[in-house]
Amino acid sequence: MGTWGTKPFDNDNAADWAFELEDAESWDVVSDALRIAVEAAPSELEADQAAIAIAAGDVVARGLGRVDGPVFSDEVMPFLARVPRPSAEVVALAVSAIAVATSPEGELAELWEGDPGWLAENDQLITALTGV
Repeated sequence: MGTWGTKPFDNDNAADWAFELEDAESWDVVSDALRIAVEAAPSELEADQAAIAIAAGDVVARGLGRVDGPVFSDEVMPFLARVPRPSAEVVALAVSAIAVATSPEGELAELWEGDPGWLAENDQLITALTGV
């Protein structure tokens, strides 16, 4: 996995996944990515799937208007302009997916080896999603 930073779209897997948003007209593409993480045990979720789940969670938080600033992918903002605000179900799915994707038992967390920047980015994302 090519990674150049700690933000949700700062890796090849998330950037590649974002192309699926290009023609999407609903939250289904995002929900599908989140469900893959939620339905896996943390130790069974592959790093690329975890990275995509985190990116999908970022899209949800941006859809709520709780994350701003630049995003690496050009597909995110046009997608958000086409779809309604994410439902409470999609938000809850995002929170659960990020918990699994960032679990210390997971492959992605092992690759980051407790990096404080990566942990802080994911904590900020959970805060944005929960509004706490």
